[in-house]
Amino acid sequence: MDKKQIYAIIVGVVLFAVGVVLRTANQEGLQIILSFIIPLVVGAVATGVKRGFLLGSTLFLLFSIASIAFFSPENLQAAASDASVAMAVILFSFVVPALIGGALGAIGGFIGKRLFK
Repeated sequence: MDKKQIYAIIVGVVLFAVGVVLRTANQEGLQIILSFIIPLVVGAVATGVKRGFLLGSTLFLLFSIASIAFFSPENLQAAASDASVAMAVILFSFVVPALIGGALGAIGGFIGKRLFK
């Protein structure tokens, strides 16, 4: 890993912490907007489409898993009891956010590569 990737991960973690604070303060709207901004910023800091895609999708996936584990553990308990619920939780909570995060990270990486030449 080079410095750009490490900086991108640090920025992503700090922004996620801000999102957690906003969610606990019942500011859902701002938290949702921030969750879509995080992959863009991470991709821009990583300065590359491939790096932005990989870091954006990975961080967005990890953040969605952490959010589900901390803020709605009843969904994980329901998924453990029924296979169809488990597939729905995996698809809508893990796969789709990872793809969205990857796409936004790639866009941010494209923008960052052009800005920070």
